[in-house]
Amino acid sequence: MKTEKSSPDLETEVVFAGLCAHCGCCGAFCPHIEYQQDGLPQILDACNETVGQCYNSCPRTSLDISNIEQKMFGHLREDESLGYFTKSILVKSKNSILNILIDTAFKHSLIDSIVVPENQSKKPVNNIPKVIEKSKDVPKLTSRNIDYTGPLVTGVNAAYTAGFKSVGLVGNPCHFQGIAKMQNSDFRSGISVQSLKIAIMCAAGGATGCIYCIDYAGEFSDISYSDIGLDDNQALLLIRTKNGQDLVDFAAKNKSFEIISESPDLSKIQDLANKKKTRNINNLLKLQNGKIGYLELNGKTLSALF
Repeated sequence: MKTEKSSPDLETEVVFAGLCAHCGCCGAFCPHIEYQQDGLPQILDACNETVGQCYNSCPRTSLDISNIEQKMFGHLREDESLGYFTKSILVKSKNSILNILIDTAFKHSLIDSIVVPENQSKKPVNNIPKVIEKSKDVPKLTSRNIDYTGPLVTGVNAAYTAGFKSVGLVGNPCHFQGIAKMQNSDFRSGISVQSLKIAIMCAAGGATGCIYCIDYAGEFSDISYSDIGLDDNQALLLIRTKNGQDLVDFAAKNKSFEIISESPDLSKIQDLANKKKTRNINNLLKLQNGKIGYLELNGKTLSALF
């Protein structure tokens, strides 16, 4: 289903309204959009499209969470705060667990390239995508949300244009909200090559629209990552897809990290997720005179949060 709106509507409803997540989804496959120094999209010229891919790809124009979940996973969530996942584990390694996951993905041909952030500006914060095709060239990655703020999804198009077939991405939840919309839309684009999604759990990433996002846990990723409140060299992983499970199985089999619990305490991240959801839904209600706006939430979700 395509919404009959395009770039002027995107500017009015999202960019000028302060909802923009700076994720890069709107311009990832559109030649009429580029990104400014602060990460905001800029419409370059008049577009004749009445049904714009830009508008339909943006996670802030509409987000039917239940519909996307059903299409992606074939199931709806049981955990209202963290989204649908099949397994949670606590892992330990003396090396960067994020980098271990990427190295494992390369070694087992789950990806042929990875999009990672490269800092472009600290004030305002903005990162641009860098496409890497060899594991040895991947920089050491952190779990700081601010290190991923920026239009990283445009890197998937860069990888697609370069001929890569299985592209990974490490990013914040907003990046994967937009990717989920694109992968389950009626538009045909290079997003089809996006094959591995590793989300950093995110309380706020530093973009203008972060205070209107209700996804803490990276609900539309293959694997969600958090090391909040954990000992050094530990991370909590939420596995959401077969792709994510295969990656973890390969890493464990190779002894790249140690699984120290298959039933870790999730209360800390559940609490953080619920706080983000309720706070930012209230922000939306204030912004839009009592209307939730782009979010399509059911009664079960709302009753769980308020």
